[in-house]
Amino acid sequence: MNSLIKYLAGLTFIAISACDPSDTLIYFVENQTDENYELAFYESGVADEKFEIPENSKTKIFESSALSPEIPNWDTYDSIVFVSSSKRIVYKNNDDDKTFYNYDYWEQKTETTRRNGSTDVFTFILSEEDLN
Repeated sequence: MNSLIKYLAGLTFIAISACDPSDTLIYFVENQTDENYELAFYESGVADEKFEIPENSKTKIFESSALSPEIPNWDTYDSIVFVSSSKRIVYKNNDDDKTFYNYDYWEQKTETTRRNGSTDVFTFILSEEDLN
């Protein structure tokens, strides 16, 4: 019985360690302003998800890996809103200017991980320029 438990534990370890992390995606919002913001994703006029984005910090808002493969679909939200005590920045799905929906305005970095895998890191930067 003891050897069966060791065998099953070994198989479990191999199964877990054999997972390929090459599909890891991480999304951040980097707040380069001197104000705290709340980030809210609105769907049909209702805030679906909210995140606190402290001043001068980087906050993870989404992560997906090979174990739970997903890609965030910002298009399901009618608007994405940053709110502080003095400002409100609204990004609409059909905006032509800098927008949360357009990956051209996100920084992207790929980091190599073990076993030739990689992690893609996307960062949306909220700067003083966005407040004007």
